Amino acid sequence: MHLLVSDLFPQAGQYYKVQIACVDDISNPETPIIGYYSTVGVVKCTTNPNISIKDREGILNHTYEYTGVYSQKNGDITEKVYSYCFNLYDESNNIVATSGEQIHNSSNDNEIYESSDTWIVYKALEPNVNYEIGYKVTTMNGYMTDEIRYPIVDSETVLPNVHATLETETNIEDGYIRVYL
Repeated sequence: MHLLVSDLFPQAGQYYKVQIACVDDISNPETPIIGYYSTVGVVKCTTNPNISIKDREGILNHTYEYTGVYSQKNGDITEKVYSYCFNLYDESNNIVATSGEQIHNSSNDNEIYESSDTWIVYKALEPNVNYEIGYKVTTMNGYMTDEIRYPIVDSETVLPNVHATLETETNIEDGYIRVYL
């Protein structure tokens, strides 16, 4: 009996023993098959995680604080984050700031299937110039995700939209003015 990899129904998060062997002439059923042991290894079946930077959709204003999220919801919740890296790229694709490879602090995780990491950028960006913020993760088992990137800009033209009413109340007896916003 020959079992092919396609015959397996691997489960995410499970470990499997893989044995590789060389065999003599398997095309002739009359000839006895002689197997020669080659090597044994252990593999783990996992799923692709969903990685993102929280609250990043479209081109957004530079916020100086970015939170990367690694999620295995409906996937392999046993594959945990080991380290992460944020990179800030300019228009020429040069790294202008980086967190460097940082060890993940799992005490900040709220869900068993999700990890989050925060990076504060201590760099002023040139106004109205396009940048990209990138985030990538390495798991405990050495799986390295592709870096995801989001466009950002530090815009001087964005004005806050504040709608408020300002009222004052004078209290002459006690000597103060109360201001209501």
